[in-house]
Amino acid sequence: APAPAPAPAPALPPAPANHLLRGRHDRGNRGGTSDTDQILHYLDHPEHLAKDLIEAETARKGKFEKPLQRRIEQCSIYIAETKRMMGVLTNNPNTNLPEIGGVPVKQIRRHNLVHDLLEYISRKDMRNNVKLMKTPRFKFQGTSEPGADYGGLTAEVFCIFWRQLPNFEIDGGKRIFKIEDGRSCVMPLSDDEIPSDPAIRAKYRKVFWGIGRLALWSVLQYPPQPVPSAIINRLWLAHAIGLTNVVTGSSGPVDERSKHKLSNAEVVQLLTDLEPGYLTTTSYLLESDAIGQSLHDVSYGLVPEGSDGDGDLIITKENQGQAWRILINHMLADSRQIFLSGFSDGFSGLDLNGGQASCGFTITLHGFMQDFTYQERQREIMSGLETPTGTDIVGILVNEDCPEPNFELLKAILISDEFQPHVQGFLSFVASSKSLLDRSLRITVKQKPQLTADHLPTAATCFQQLSLSAQNYESQAQLQRHLKICALPENCVGFGEK
Repeated sequence: APAPAPAPAPALPPAPANHLLRGRHDRGNRGGTSDTDQILHYLDHPEHLAKDLIEAETARKGKFEKPLQRRIEQCSIYIAETKRMMGVLTNNPNTNLPEIGGVPVKQIRRHNLVHDLLEYISRKDMRNNVKLMKTPRFKFQGTSEPGADYGGLTAEVFCIFWRQLPNFEIDGGKRIFKIEDGRSCVMPLSDDEIPSDPAIRAKYRKVFWGIGRLALWSVLQYPPQPVPSAIINRLWLAHAIGLTNVVTGSSGPVDERSKHKLSNAEVVQLLTDLEPGYLTTTSYLLESDAIGQSLHDVSYGLVPEGSDGDGDLIITKENQGQAWRILINHMLADSRQIFLSGFSDGFSGLDLNGGQASCGFTITLHGFMQDFTYQERQREIMSGLETPTGTDIVGILVNEDCPEPNFELLKAILISDEFQPHVQGFLSFVASSKSLLDRSLRITVKQKPQLTADHLPTAATCFQQLSLSAQNYESQAQLQRHLKICALPENCVGFGEK
C-alpha cells in the first residue's frame, strides 16, 4: 500500500491500495502522451527529473530576450541608483556609512539572534523602506566581541539568522516551520495548523512579515547577503514578487503565463523538495477513477466550491493534469495565506499591516526580478552559488603579497578531492558566508610576518582577507591540516580577525 499522508500536512484520506498501479501498464515511453502520463511517469522514474528540469529551464531562457549579464547589471544599477537617491532624500549622501536607525543594534544576542533581529526589523522606525537602503552596523550584546562592523559581522548575522530560523519557536515553543526527513526545503505552517485566535494569528503573521522584510534587506545590501533556497524556495519567492499563478498558470497575460508557469517536471521537483508525501496522496487524481467527479469531491473537500475555489471543476481526461495542479497549488499556497501574505508584504516593502509603502522602489525591483528565470532569480539575486567547489573559490583568489609557493599550495588544496567537504567551511571562515552571491567578491591572500608555518592562518571577514605564513610551509599536508581546522564550524564564528 502507498505510504499514508504525513500527519502534520493537510493530507488527503488514503487512496485505494492499488491506485498507483492502475492505468500504468501501457506507459512504456518516457513522458507519455499527455501531462497526466508525464506526471505519473515521474513518480515511477524520478531519475528523469533532472534532465527534464534542465530542458524546461533552457526552453524558458529563450523567452527572456536580454542576455543574463545585462539583466544583472540593470538590476544592480537600479538598486545602487535608488540607494543614492534615498541618501539624497534623507540628506545623507553616503548611505553606506551611517548606522541604521537610532536604536542600539548592540542588543542583538548571538544565542537569541532570530528573535532579536525579527523584533528589530519590526520596530516602527524600521518599517520605513528608506532605512533598508542603509548599510547596517551590527554589534553583539556584551564586550567579548569588540570592534567595528565593516561588513563581516553583517554577513555573519544574516548567515546565522537563516541557519537558525527553521528551529525558531514562538508562542510557548511552537515552531513556524516543519522540518522532516525527506524534505530538502522547510515547510511553513498551514493556516489550519495555526491557532484560530486572531491575536495569535497576528503574531505569526508579524513573524512571517519580518522574514520577508529581512529577505528584502538581504537583497538590498552591498554586498548582497544570500537567502537559502531551502527556506525561501522558488514558489515563495514567486509569490513575493507578484507571480501568484506559477503552478496553475490560470491568470495573467499569455506571455507571462508561458514565461513563468512551472513545467510538470518543476512541479514534481517542488513537491519532492517541500512535501514528498503529496506526490503519493494526490496521484490518484491522475487515474481513470477520478474522471467525471468534481474536484471538490475527489479532493475530499480540500478544494472549495463556488467563488472561493475551483471545486466545481468536473475532471475530464483532458483537464486531469490541470486539476492536479489546482489541488497542489491549494495545498502549497492557498492553504498557507497567513505565511504568504505576511512574507509577501514584508518583501514587497509594505507596512506590517499591509499599508502603502513609504516609497515604491520595490515595484520596479520586482519588475526587474520577473525578467529572470527561476534558476537565475534564485542564484543571481537571492541564494547565490550554494554549493561552491574548490575550483569556484580558486577563481576568486587574489595574491597580494603571499609567497608564491604558499599561494600555489593553497590553490592545490582547494581543488583537491579530499578538501571538498571543507570548502563551505573555508568560505565561511574567510567571508562569513557559505554561498557565493556577490559577483565582485574576491578573496585576498596575504602574508603575515607574525605567523610561522606552525601557526594557523587568520582571516579578516570584513575584507575577505586570508593571511598565511610569510615562511614557506613544509608540505601541502601541513597547510591542509591548518585549513581544515579553520574550516571547522566552531572556528567560523566571531567578529574581527580570527
